[in-house]
Amino acid sequence: MPPITEDAICLRHREWSETSQVVTLFTRGSGIIRGLAKGSKRERAPYSGGFETLARGEVVLYPKRTGLAVLASWDVTDTARAFRTSYLAQMLALYAVDLVAHLILDEDPHPLSFQALMRCLGSIRDAGVPEAAIVAVARFQRDLLIDTGVMPPWQYFEAPDGSRVAWIAADTGEVSHTPRAPGEGYWGVRIATLALINSLESESLDGLNGPTAARAVALLNQWVTRVIGRSPPSFGVLSSRLGVATTDPGRAEVTDDSIR
Repeated sequence: MPPITEDAICLRHREWSETSQVVTLFTRGSGIIRGLAKGSKRERAPYSGGFETLARGEVVLYPKRTGLAVLASWDVTDTARAFRTSYLAQMLALYAVDLVAHLILDEDPHPLSFQALMRCLGSIRDAGVPEAAIVAVARFQRDLLIDTGVMPPWQYFEAPDGSRVAWIAADTGEVSHTPRAPGEGYWGVRIATLALINSLESESLDGLNGPTAARAVALLNQWVTRVIGRSPPSFGVLSSRLGVATTDPGRAEVTDDSIR
């Protein structure tokens, strides 16, 4: 097959031999590609800048019907150095690429998700305050879930009785304001959290509340956990930085009100 040139971001990399690596790239037009970078650790290898998680570049590769693609060259356009200046920014960025690795299948093109990831990473990098970076990740979660077809139909509306909590069915995502008893398979969620998730479709994210955004990230991660069967590993570290609790979405008694 002829070579393909793609804009890509490195999701993962691991050693293959003393001189070579296996890398996982998320490409704009071909989705996730797992490839062999032969001789990538040699001094004169055709892989400018080397492979590092979050690094962005242009890759030339030879796809294969089975097995690993062969990477012919890699030219880094962004080393992701900016994420090393802030531990929170780095954790948010690593969580974003972890979501891609868990929600998108290999060689399944998702150009909208690629664009959303680039926007998210740019917002994290340029955020003047931590709250803005957290909101950017919440919006990326929403965009990715929509693009992959697994976003639940969560809606925002005022509770007739003025309560602050809504109830989400863990299996369908259906929202209700009728109080539910523990064990019925529902999550209790602050209405303000649902309102913020609903507002993420807006281009302007100014003025959104940081703690509420952190709860939105945790809630959307609960849904991701339901979809893939486990929480992405990077969220365990991120949750401590956000000041939110890691929870089991299968436990009906766990509510968003318990997330601090």
